[in-house]
Amino acid sequence: MAIVKSTLGKFSGRLGHLILYKGRDGQMFCRSEGVMPNRKSEQQKRHCEAFGTVVKTGRYLLPVIQAGFPGEKRFPAGMQGFIRANVNTAVTVTKINPEKAVSAQKRAPQEFQGEIDFTRLQVADGSLEAPEGVTATVDAEEQTVRFSRQEMGLESPNRFRDDKLYGVLVSTRSEPEYRLFSLGVRGEADERSFKIASKHLRVEEAAVYVFATSADGRKASPSVCLSV
Repeated sequence: MAIVKSTLGKFSGRLGHLILYKGRDGQMFCRSEGVMPNRKSEQQKRHCEAFGTVVKTGRYLLPVIQAGFPGEKRFPAGMQGFIRANVNTAVTVTKINPEKAVSAQKRAPQEFQGEIDFTRLQVADGSLEAPEGVTATVDAEEQTVRFSRQEMGLESPNRFRDDKLYGVLVSTRSEPEYRLFSLGVRGEADERSFKIASKHLRVEEAAVYVFATSADGRKASPSVCLSV
């Protein structure tokens, strides 16, 4: 706040992001509005909407994210890693009213809508190799998902027989719901079936993923979206 002295006389009101007003003793004061008006460009608003869409998705996937993004040098832990892995690649942002120009007075969600591309969503990421030889089959009538995998070949610096494998089922409908499954270890051939009992999570309307973590859970692999 500052005292204003002007040869133009006493006046009050808004000047940009400054507010001018008269005190009880008649002196003129000036204070900042606090924040500058929001005048983001279309590109900035699109990024804001993509960011918000990823955060909204990540909130209900937190247990999955905690396992899939344990935190490595190049891959931040938890929500931060999930956002970095998806904000620029897994969200399609469209303009709600394409014929209207972007308004400086409106927030991003008022003009743009973000939608997750579940085929590109990463529910895990890290330095380990992604799982190979894993397939998933869903049965809409029985509401089951079956994971099958072949025995792993030779170990490598980023692939070990005792790596833990996880399967994930994520609803692609508007109601957010998921399931996280333990699939054993990478080095063994296996087949496991899981029954889903939920009115919001239907196996025929879900994306299916698989990823690996190290035995101690400190490293993770990129997730793979499986065709079903």
